[in-house]
Amino acid sequence: MPALAKYTNANFYDGVLRIMTETPDKIAKDCFQVIQVNGERDKLNKTIIPEAEKVIAIIKQLTTNNLEHSLFNEKIELNIPELDSENFSIGVISLMTNQRHLIEDLIEEQLRSDIIDKHNIEVWTPQSAQGNERDIIILSICLDAESSGKGNYHKNPRLLNVATSRAKKFTIVVHSGFQLEKYPQLGKYLNLTANRPEWTLNHSSYESEFEKKVYEHLREYLDIKQDEADLRIYNQVETCGQKRLDFVIFNQTNQKAVAIEVDGSYHYQENGLSKQYSAEHTERIDVLKRAGWNVINTPYYKWYRNGWLCDTNHPTFQKELDRIKDELDYYLLL
Repeated sequence: MPALAKYTNANFYDGVLRIMTETPDKIAKDCFQVIQVNGERDKLNKTIIPEAEKVIAIIKQLTTNNLEHSLFNEKIELNIPELDSENFSIGVISLMTNQRHLIEDLIEEQLRSDIIDKHNIEVWTPQSAQGNERDIIILSICLDAESSGKGNYHKNPRLLNVATSRAKKFTIVVHSGFQLEKYPQLGKYLNLTANRPEWTLNHSSYESEFEKKVYEHLREYLDIKQDEADLRIYNQVETCGQKRLDFVIFNQTNQKAVAIEVDGSYHYQENGLSKQYSAEHTERIDVLKRAGWNVINTPYYKWYRNGWLCDTNHPTFQKELDRIKDELDYYLLL
């Protein structure tokens, strides 16, 4: 999911990765939840029993029906979206080996073997988690308020990278209120959702008069369609490691979206008397489409004549507007 990928990219790969999951169907989805328990770490065994017990309670709630769960524990408020498949997989990670063994023992004692097999439940440390993924990851931090921050195990970038990047759909972090300032990387991780990408509409960020005129016509389209769907428009949208998208229209009703790219003269290279998109621009659009974006490009030469914006009486301009509206209907409403 984008928020998890952005954390991994920023903290372990110096921001060089393209996050191909920054698409309309994923950008706003919850993918992360933090649950704090009242736990203290056993100084001898380096385990936190309340964390381990909470992990088991979460697994039981995820894998049993409400009647069965009522026999086990108080219901936990989980915010996992669209968990409609009975065959989702679950992995548990703890950075401490003894905590891993404790959780493994509790799973064996308290969960039926058919449940373990059905959901492919395994418990790992970061070392053994390498190369493994699950739909849902439950991470037991195994630090408490008395943890000194002097040890390097919870600060090792390689181990943290593995531990925080094993979930395909959702991560649940269980912790015991450790001091975030002593473990700054983990502190950033727990604040993951605070940095979730947000799309906005900022009229001061237009880069040309051309963009302003395109927005005006897109706004007209939204006003006309307001009774059919809840359409929102955004601009300068960052996604997939590419130059920002000029506009994005998102249909809140059906979760469909389309990007509108305003292609100025710098997007083109002259080829005799014809205009062709530059190789850089073509590659960028290809990346966006591979990631799942629908993209409508509108070129400057269909909006301008002799330096002036066309009006709706100009046949070429009107044809271009009609084309854009038809494609918006197709991508957003059908």
